[in-house]
Amino acid sequence: MRVPRQARSGIAAAGETGYQGMAVCIGELLLKEKRIASKYRESDQGAWQSFLRIRTVKRIQKNDGFTLIELLIVVAIIGIIAAIAVPNVSRARMSGNEASAIGSVRTISSAQAAFAASCGGGGYAASLAALATPPPASVGFIPADLATGTKQGYTFVHTAGANQVLPQAQTCNNIANSFDGFLISGSAVTQGQTGVRFFATDQAGLIKTRNDVTIDRANFDASQNLQ
Repeated sequence: MRVPRQARSGIAAAGETGYQGMAVCIGELLLKEKRIASKYRESDQGAWQSFLRIRTVKRIQKNDGFTLIELLIVVAIIGIIAAIAVPNVSRARMSGNEASAIGSVRTISSAQAAFAASCGGGGYAASLAALATPPPASVGFIPADLATGTKQGYTFVHTAGANQVLPQAQTCNNIANSFDGFLISGSAVTQGQTGVRFFATDQAGLIKTRNDVTIDRANFDASQNLQ
């Protein structure tokens, strides 16, 4: 049975129309799917941003400072360290001051020997100021800082001998008379803090030490020789 030409044309036209309708439907479905996917992505991004904001707030709240317990622990640790370190530092400082005092006593003793040989006609200077004053065109017998009588936690007291050897005018620096002896005694400025031991020497050159009282002429011989 043959189909007339007009009928065949109508069927073809209907087929093309159907194909076009199917294409439109498929396009609409794809567009809808794309919109849904975009909507989900936007929703996920918003959730991520919310998570970041919450995490930032938590970090800020966490870093608001130390608790009272933490501060007490830190203070306790500092106190323990100080209790251990401070006495050691104090002892080291006193040992350093005592070593300096011994050196100062030796310096004065050597300066007195030089003064007696070159300036005092065999006699010793009457004071630390006389030792520090230089002869003409020369330098002093002791440093200027030692002439003040105080150095590195110790004070030094000079006592002249009883008998004059040369009058002031005949000494090389013309400051004071020279004498047949001297005693230089060093003691801590603050006993038990800047030093413990006492030191002294005289024209014999021996350095004496003791821990109880300042050394003078009365107890010089009974004091212990410095080892």
